[in-house]
Formats: sequence, structure tokens, C-alpha cells
Amino acid sequence: MSKFHIRKFFYFIGISLTFIILISITLLFIEYATGNADGVWKDIDIRKITYQLIAILVLATIILHLLFYSPEPLRNYLFSLSIFCFLLVLLEGISYLLFTANKAPVPLTAPQPFIRPDWTGSFVNDDILGVRAKKSWSLTWAPVKDGVQYDSITVSTDENSLRKTAKVIDSTATDKHALFFGCSYTYGDGVSDNETLPYQFQLNMPQYRAYNLGFLAYSPLHMLARLQHEDLTLLTEKKKGFAVYTFIHDQIDRTIPATRWIDMTKGRFPYLNKEAMTTHGVYSENKRLYSDFIQWFRTTYIHHVFRLDFPKKHAAEHYQLVVNVIKKSKQEYQKQFGNNGFYVIIFPGSPIKPEMKQMLQNADLTVFDYSHLFNLNDYLLPFDNAHPNANAYKLVASQLAKDIAELEERSTIDR
Repeated sequence: MSKFHIRKFFYFIGISLTFIILISITLLFIEYATGNADGVWKDIDIRKITYQLIAILVLATIILHLLFYSPEPLRNYLFSLSIFCFLLVLLEGISYLLFTANKAPVPLTAPQPFIRPDWTGSFVNDDILGVRAKKSWSLTWAPVKDGVQYDSITVSTDENSLRKTAKVIDSTATDKHALFFGCSYTYGDGVSDNETLPYQFQLNMPQYRAYNLGFLAYSPLHMLARLQHEDLTLLTEKKKGFAVYTFIHDQIDRTIPATRWIDMTKGRFPYLNKEAMTTHGVYSENKRLYSDFIQWFRTTYIHHVFRLDFPKKHAAEHYQLVVNVIKKSKQEYQKQFGNNGFYVIIFPGSPIKPEMKQMLQNADLTVFDYSHLFNLNDYLLPFDNAHPNANAYKLVASQLAKDIAELEERSTIDR
């Protein structure tokens, strides 16, 4: 391409920029005069589109200038990069054709979306945990799915953003605490306050005051972040007791973190410094470029066709990372409460690999393996099919109460 043609191209870029700016100003004026002056006209964000077009033209100008006027090593690099980008765009186009060719036709009568107000309205963003339950929040709703209405559910939280557990009528009857950490299986997704695991445990062992520190999509990282950045002794004056973490298999991906989990949560979970085993802020803020790239890449047709996610399968280092986080959480709990009562529940339906079980034992963690206590598929919510129902929590709470009572008896005998 001659310098004359390059100058013509730059002239075209200049004309295009002027045209875009003039059109944008005109549309903004029309929207201001006839709309609500928010810069959005017919669902089109005028300012955003303008910035994007200007950025593309400026970037194209810079690249073209460097390709023809920069030193030869840089020109060669940019030329190779341009070829790579062209091939990437070509692969995306081919992936689009493959994806659309294999995509099932959309039914004429699509089912009504299943709306979960107990999800969408239950949380707020948090600088330490990513998200946490709303304070003093309550909701009663009856799930309706595929035309079937199910029993109403009551979800409520206290002033500490914790799911409410049983009210203690006689405070002198409780002389110990039971801190329950975990995800939606601890929080009690889809069941009422009086059906959760912590609530059911407290019914079995009224000498304990149970605290539900679980929440939707939590992982061991959230437990560690809470113990490192919050004084949980302020929750209770009872120094005696124990903490327990409810483990399910999906929490391995949440701890790594897997690319699908980064995308699903938008990176809003605690960031872990793996060398120091300390949490600091939110993942999406500490790994902004990587987090944004993952979220963008998983929207491409290349991802849809080739399913390029990390990791493809779990390895020993992933198991060890989870164990290390739980072990560190135990140490932080011991610092705050001064006792060794810290346990891990392997929830029914989430059997772990023998090597991970050995790692937990090597870390001096007491594990209650309930993975085969019952068939979880027989105890799932009918409108959810992914979370346990009230009967499942009742069975786990009963077994946990037996195991805790046995440990207490054994401790008494040893004395």
C-alpha cells in the first residue's frame, strides 16, 4: 500500500470520526428534548456506542500507522499479531456456523421462566465476601413451576446478615455455640427457616446455640475470609462449642477458582493469596483483567463449540488447596474461640476421592463423612432438583447430633 493510499485512509478515518461525533450529538440532543435525558434512545445507549466506535477507529489508526511507520521488528510483530487476530475472527465465524447448525429449534410455546425471589432479592455486594445476605430481610413466597404451586417458604435474616435459626426460649439452657459454615446447603436454599440444617441441629441439641453463616454460592474461601476479617466472638458470649463446614463437591471449582465459576459469579468472591493463605478483597478486583477476559471469552462461539474451560478435571493440587483453606480456617477459628472443636461434613451425594480424604486426615481435620448416609436424589426439592429438601437436612442434623454427642462422651471419659 503506497503512502498516498495511507494518507487517504487517514483522511477517511478523520471524516468518519467527525461524522460519528456529529451524529452522536444530534441524537443526544433529540433524546434530551423528547426523552428522559439519560442518553438512551430506543434502548440504544448513544454515548456507549459512540465511545466504542471512536475507540475502534482510533485503534485501527494506531495499528495502521505502526504497521507502516514503526521499526521493522515491531512491524513484523504487529503483522503476525494481525494474522493471528484474523484467524481468530475466522475461527469465531466458523464456530458460529457450527453452533447455529447444531442448535435445537426454539419451541413455539416456551415455558415460563422460573423466578426465584429468594435469590434475586436476598443479597448485597460486599467488599470482603463478594456478596452477603441482606440484613434483617424477610420473604415468604410459594414457588410456582410448570403450572404447579408448592408449599410456601419463609426466608429471613437477622441484623448480622445470618439466616435465622431457632429462637432460644431459655438462654441459660444453651451454654455452647455451633457455627455452621458452608454454601446454599448450609444456608438452606429452598426451605424455610425452621427446616435448615443449623435449625434442625439445634432442635436435636438444645444446649447449643446454632448460627447459620452459610449463604448461596459460598465456598471455603468465604469461611476463611469471615474468620480473618470478622470477629465472630461478637455473635455469642459462649466461648465453648464448635464450628462445622458443610462440604459439597462443587466447592472444589469455587476454590480453585474454575473459569466457569469466575464467569457465573462475575468474580465476586474472596481473593486468596495462596502463598500467605490470606484473603484480601474480591477476586474480580484483584484479578480484573483475567476475570474480565474469562467472562468475555465464555460469551464467544469458540467457547460454546469447543468448551474450553479450566480445569478440565480436578487434580491433587486442587484437592490440597481446598484442604489448606479449610485447615487455615480451623486455625483462625481456634485463635478467636480458643478451642479445637472444628469439623467437616461431607454432605450426602458428594463423595470425595480417597486421596482428598487422606489429605483432610493429614491436616488433622475431623471429618464426618455422610456422603453415603442416604441417596440425595431421593431428597431433592421438587421445584429445584439441585438442593436438598427439609427431610435431608433433618437426617444430616440428627446424625451430626449423634456424632457430636459421641465426641463429648469420649472427651468426658478421657478426662
